[in-house]
Amino acid sequence: MLDVGCGTGLCFPRLQAKVGAEGRIVGIDESADMLDIARGHIADHGWENVTLVTAAADRAAIPASADAALFSAVHDILQSQPALDNVFEHLRPGAWVAAAGGKWARAGVLSLDPITYAVHQPYVRSFAGFDRPWRLLERMLVDFTVTEVAFGTGYLAAGRLP
Repeated sequence: MLDVGCGTGLCFPRLQAKVGAEGRIVGIDESADMLDIARGHIADHGWENVTLVTAAADRAAIPASADAALFSAVHDILQSQPALDNVFEHLRPGAWVAAAGGKWARAGVLSLDPITYAVHQPYVRSFAGFDRPWRLLERMLVDFTVTEVAFGTGYLAAGRLP
């Protein structure tokens, strides 16, 4: 399992529940400070099946071939074709890909956009593509679905590699 933009490892407990002790998680993040916090969580839980890679997703040397990838709250990575290409090169055919994060609210709920902006602004370099953050993924995956959540200010997307 690849956790792309894993940050402090917030998703690791749920990923551990999915992969089990025999599975492997590779967390990728360009922030050494965030990964230092993740290392603390890994040590606290005694997880020996987590490898951390300190690099931007487009340049990460990913030490595995995985059955799934998670992109959680990583808008900028999802807007980068080179980052997606690098990650997808390390996924097996038929691998599941899931993404979740913020987005601009759908028409009729536009008054939520200032709140959405305030929440995401510290973590997003560019809001380009924030209306459909999954636009690159949907071209690369099959059986692709998107569910809007939080009054249209968030989404859950999933699909498989062909």
